[in-house]
This record gives sequence, structure tokens and C-alpha cells, in this order.
Amino acid sequence: MIGVAVTFAASPGGQILSATALTDDTGQAEAAVRLPPSEGLALFTAEAARLVSTFSARAAAYSLTNYPTFSQADAAFGGATLGKGAATIAQKARC
Repeated sequence: MIGVAVTFAASPGGQILSATALTDDTGQAEAAVRLPPSEGLALFTAEAARLVSTFSARAAAYSLTNYPTFSQADAAFGGATLGKGAATIAQKARC
């Protein structure tokens, strides 16, 4: 069915980035989720037309090897601050 409202919810620790959506022309709806920062299981629910579906995702501790580091090589932006703080992006990357 097209245009059915779907409401998404997350268990503690998990987060739904968009809590509501409408089904598309294939009858599907989607939501982006954010997993907890620590390893463990997060549960999510989707509810539409009084039907509820629960799904889970597992957060795992994992480190990416050889992931390129961010550098602030452009001299014009070398002194640019990061957010509202006084540190530049290059200074934060060294932390």
C-alpha cells in the first residue's frame, strides 16, 4: 500500500534518525538508525496500521586499519576552527 504512515522507535541506547515515514510505491518505508557507542544489541520497532515489527542490530567494537587520517593541508584553511571551540581540525585529529 502506498502512503501508509510508519512510526519507528528504538530501545535505550539505539537511536532512530527519522521517526516517521510513508510507504513508497512498493509498500516499503525506511529509517536510518544509530547504534549505541558500546558493543551490544539494539532493538528497533516499526509500526503501521496497528501492525508491529521488531528488528535488531548488533554494535561491535571494531577498528579500521589503514583508514586515511584527515589532514588540514590547505594553508588558507589551516587556521579554521572546529565548531565553537578554539582548536583547528588538524589539532583535533591529533588528539
